[in-house]
This record gives sequence, C-alpha cells and structure tokens, in this order.
Amino acid sequence: MNNVVYDREALLRIVSTFPLIDNHCHNLLTSDASLICPLEVCFSEAHGDALKNMPQTSTLKRGVRQLAELYNCPPTLDNIKQVKALMSYIDIYKTCFKPTGIQALLLDDGLDALGDLMGVQSHVELVDVARRIVRIESIAEKTLYDLAMSATCKDQKVLNFEAFEESLKKQFETYAKSESVAAFKSIAAYRSGLNINCDSNPEAITVALKNIITDFKSLSDKKGSVKLVNKVLTDHILKPLIEKHPNAKFVLLHAAYPYTRQAGYLSSIYSNVYVDTDGHCHPESFYVAAIQGRAALSK
Repeated sequence: MNNVVYDREALLRIVSTFPLIDNHCHNLLTSDASLICPLEVCFSEAHGDALKNMPQTSTLKRGVRQLAELYNCPPTLDNIKQVKALMSYIDIYKTCFKPTGIQALLLDDGLDALGDLMGVQSHVELVDVARRIVRIESIAEKTLYDLAMSATCKDQKVLNFEAFEESLKKQFETYAKSESVAAFKSIAAYRSGLNINCDSNPEAITVALKNIITDFKSLSDKKGSVKLVNKVLTDHILKPLIEKHPNAKFVLLHAAYPYTRQAGYLSSIYSNVYVDTDGHCHPESFYVAAIQGRAALSK
C-alpha cells in the first residue's frame, strides 16, 4: 500500500489564491442606492426594525471584525461606516473586490427590492467576466402583468393562457441564445417547497388566471418554506434529478440553508453539484463571503 504524502502548505496556498467563480450572486447597488441601503443587509435578510437586533448576532460581529481589517479601522460598525463615508463608491468596491480573487460573477438581477442596481456589464470593471442569470419567475411575472393590464383595459374577464405561454417561450428562447446569459434560475422552492405538481391542468390554470385579472394589483410576494427535508429531499427529489442530468451543473443557492449538511453531502458525491453563497447589494458582502469561504476550505 502506497503512502500518499500531502503538502499541506502548498494546498493552503492554492485555497487562498485560486481564482473564484461566484456561481450565484446579485448585482451591486448603484452609488446613490447604496447610500440609503443599510450595510447590515450584508449579514441578514432582515429589514426595517428587525435590523436593529443585527449588532448582537455572531454573524455581524464576525463580519465587522473582518471588514475592520480591510478598512484598517477599529472593529465597530460605526467606524467602518465612517471610513466608507470618506471614500468614493468606486474606491469602495475596488477595495472590497481586489483581495477576493473573484474571477467571474453570475448575476441574478431579479433582486431589486433594495434599490437601483448596476448593470451586469458594469461589474466587468471588478472581475474578468460577468454574465446574467435569468430569474424565470421575474419574466413570468412581468409577462402576466402586461397581459393583465391589457385585458383590464379591454374589459376582458379571463387571460389567454396560450398567449402567456407563447410569449414566455419566445423570451426564454431569446435568453438561451444570448451570450450575456449564463443560466436560468427558479425560486419555486422559496414559495411552495420542492413538492411541485408539474402536470398542466387547463381548468385550474384558467381559474388562476381569472383570479389574476380580478385582483392582479394586490398580488403579494411572500416567501414560503421548503417543506421536504433530509432523506426525502436528497434521496427522492434531488439525487434522481442530478443523476438524470449528469452533464448539467446544479448550484444549491444560499448554501441550501437550512439544509447545509445535505448540500455538503450532495456536492461531495456528485461532481456536477456546487454549493454557493449570495453576495448582493454592497461589495462588502462579496468580500466577506470570499474570505470566509476560503477560510472554511482551509480547515
């Protein structure tokens, strides 16, 4: 039996310097939008009053220590904000991106609730390659909205599903051929879990579209929860899907939280499965994600 000797120092050098591809992130905010978006959103999806509790979390405390080293200031959120206030936005995002070693960004530009976003190609100033991830539901939502507006103006009671389907297919075909688009993304699991009925029921679709016409302006966008977990999630849903499409790359977003262990398991046994984090809005979120990811790999 041959004894394999690993050069740990060489391995650590690779981990700390190897170029990164961010398989899933979101566009940076524009300069003006960044001024009114709290830095705390880098460490939480909380909004409004809920952000007041963020300074007490271990996630933010760890991030503040790391950002304080980057900005060479005392490790408090206020000190970091004071340093940033003296810098131009260009200097801020270059300061954050330079140490990360991020080579390419794949950007889902469907997350725009926090303000105006920089265009995909604007990120090429920071990395070598930037491509778009098309959020399927955003395209479908816009298509439905346009059809609903048109139907309302014409006093129609029901939307034409064929018109919706045809428009959607044409848009997806166009995006699929675009060199600026790298992937498609679905947020279905955010809303209803992965137990999705894919059978088309014309009657049910007609009723649903009629409801959109009736009250389309009040459509809400509330997050649901992933209902299928552990063995059911991995063995009966994801594993068969991954094995059926061995040449497709599967990126488990947000580190598959709260099922991070299952994500680690899948990525360890399938070469086409990846686990990814979620840089967004502020360049600091990309910096923290990159250095924490490298640190985790070095353990």
